[in-house]
Amino acid sequence: MSGERSESDGGEGAGSEGDEPDALDAAGIPYGGVSNAGFDYQELKLAACGLERVPMLVGVDTFGVGKPDPRVAVEGARRIGRAVGECAYIGDEYDIDAIAAHEAGMAGVWIDRPGARRSSVPEDAADDARITRVTSLAEVPTAVRLG
Repeated sequence: MSGERSESDGGEGAGSEGDEPDALDAAGIPYGGVSNAGFDYQELKLAACGLERVPMLVGVDTFGVGKPDPRVAVEGARRIGRAVGECAYIGDEYDIDAIAAHEAGMAGVWIDRPGARRSSVPEDAADDARITRVTSLAEVPTAVRLG
């Protein structure tokens, strides 16, 4: 979850996967993790990926429910000090990430990576005007108007 949607050019686009927190930090945009995994478990996963600097905001154990429940997105926004409409939610699942974010009032960004998916995706999902589709994390700064 990223805490600002703007027309700003306050940061530069990331050059490679993993540089995205640097772009967000450079632009002064708060961010954090929202997950359907338990809070502590997700912190361990972030650390294992070298992303320990990404703070966990909300886990499934926060409310006893996970995404797509809109309370999850709303609480994530609250914890970074932003209104829901100022936030972009970036996730790799079309329905429980991007569409759920849109329905909660955020910009939904779907990372449509090749390979197996956890759930089926509509054939026309790539053309869904309600969300922004990217194919890698490197495209995210441009998708949220940082690059």
